[in-house]
Amino acid sequence: MTNLTWWQMLKRVLIGSVILTTGAEFLTTLMVRSSGWVLSSRYSHFSAPKPKAKVITVTSLGTWRTSKQSINPGWVTHPKYTSVKIINSKPTYHVGDTLVLEVIARDSNKRRKVYGGDYLRAVLRDKAQKASTTGRVRDHGNGRYTVSFLLSFPGRVKPQVQLIHPSEAVQLLKELREIPNKRRCDAGVSIDIKKTVGGANVVLVLSLCSHFTAEPKHVYSSRMYEVRSAIQEHHKKYPETTVIVKTCNTRHHRHYREVIQMSDWLADQLNQEMKGILGDLSVAILDVWDMTVSQWYAQDIHPDVHVVDNELNILMSYICPWMMKKYR
Repeated sequence: MTNLTWWQMLKRVLIGSVILTTGAEFLTTLMVRSSGWVLSSRYSHFSAPKPKAKVITVTSLGTWRTSKQSINPGWVTHPKYTSVKIINSKPTYHVGDTLVLEVIARDSNKRRKVYGGDYLRAVLRDKAQKASTTGRVRDHGNGRYTVSFLLSFPGRVKPQVQLIHPSEAVQLLKELREIPNKRRCDAGVSIDIKKTVGGANVVLVLSLCSHFTAEPKHVYSSRMYEVRSAIQEHHKKYPETTVIVKTCNTRHHRHYREVIQMSDWLADQLNQEMKGILGDLSVAILDVWDMTVSQWYAQDIHPDVHVVDNELNILMSYICPWMMKKYR
């Protein structure tokens, strides 16, 4: 261990004690009943090595850093002491209303976090109807988060807020992502777009996420600009070609390598980058991220057939909109 660099030691500590132990814990669950809101909690714990505590300092940029070879796990966001409450509570909610929750992140010593960066996921579910929708999480940068749910269907709903990665793990993922990866992905997508003969009856469907999660961000951005240029060149020749770009699916993470190289946080970042680069073109974005986040089945890069059916329905609505109108 004495021959390990500070960075190698830090990676071992965070991979073992931060990402895995908090990767699938529900912070809290709120159930709505006719008499009001009832608060309940459930936790899912994993065994993990406990590193020696060292000092963490918080910089003005809102991230953690340490001058020693380990971190103090006491500073990491802890679901047991993180609070969730409704900030627009009322006796009755109607379809079209917005439900807003406040999340205050705290560490294992019950101290409020003074910086943001935690990766939270929020879902609103109705078990009886098998209905669900995602919430929008806003990070206020000071340990406070607000979660907004649009109440789009009637019923008895249960909001869930899940801590996917604490901010310390997110910072590690950012830095690990920028380490050059020896694996190289095939760049043949842009070439194929340029070579394809288009037209009114031609549809190009592009899925540009899953194999890039382990790559540095600038590599993915470069590829997306190549794809952007290829689409523009294609549309100059064949302006009637329909181009559809699909976002990432969520996935199940079975071991460390998948968490580090294929985290949903990494995939979510690629989604945002792809939308930013291709979103203003004459393309349709097949955004299935929220669908896979809120699904009733186990998270998987190749989701359950019912989820795939729903994704295909959205896809066909872009390809054959007249068919969708016919069967409504």
